[in-house]
Amino acid sequence: MQRIFSKREKTTLFATIGVILFSIIFNILIMPIVEKNSGMDKEIAYTSAKLNKYLWLLSQKQNLQVKFSKFSSGAGLSDSRQK
Repeated sequence: MQRIFSKREKTTLFATIGVILFSIIFNILIMPIVEKNSGMDKEIAYTSAKLNKYLWLLSQKQNLQVKFSKFSSGAGLSDSRQK
């Protein structure tokens, strides 16, 4: 009563097992790594944009101090924030 698989059935069986194993490995091992990498990329982009904003503000520091001193001297305000 032992049934012998034909070549076509064996090929289909191994292909099905291969697809199932690939799916399991992909969902358990690969997807978490890809999702973590994507999250890190978003965090890097956010931090980079934040740093660019801070660099722009630092480049404008002298200009802003000059404008503030002109404003404060004209308005009679004391500059208590200058060090």
